Amino acid sequence: MNLITFAIGDIHGCFDRLQSLLAACDRIGAGRRARFILVGDYIDRGPDSKLVLDFLIRRQINRGDRFVCLRGHHEEMLTRAADKYRSDRDLMAWWGNGGEQTLESYGVDDPSDLPPKHLDWMRSLPLQTIDPHRLFVHAGIRPGVALSSQATGDLLWIREPFLSSEEDHGVLVVHGHTPTAFESRTCGQTN
Repeated sequence: MNLITFAIGDIHGCFDRLQSLLAACDRIGAGRRARFILVGDYIDRGPDSKLVLDFLIRRQINRGDRFVCLRGHHEEMLTRAADKYRSDRDLMAWWGNGGEQTLESYGVDDPSDLPPKHLDWMRSLPLQTIDPHRLFVHAGIRPGVALSSQATGDLLWIREPFLSSEEDHGVLVVHGHTPTAFESRTCGQTN
């Protein structure tokens, strides 16, 4: 049986949508062995960041290399905001990008009060994974830079010049991060 790969990006605390999407993937897979690669931004903005992380951590443990979670810039911002040596700028940057909803989902007032298991898991997430034909990252890559030399900031944040590049990167770059016209709502609310 052939392995089918599903890439999922930018869940943003929307547990119900994640469940619906995984169910749709199961239907599409029609019994084939499936591999899921989630390209980051599991938290913030939506109401259920805690449920999303609980689910992803369990699923990753149970399915190993068939359920890969990568780090997105929202996980990066949260782990910086939760650090005891954080700057006010780090805290406010995260909070202003949906962090308040994440705190509400955990019932805490400070990101440093999130469960250490969740913070450690986010810190441990890889920035990329590759198969023979595809590179999976959160945001994209810097055109003209070798894949092995990509900067963390680009993997997590880049839009341009990556999005408009017509350069052959040697692999298909599968990413999330940048909203599309299709992605018009978050957890049932207009962006």
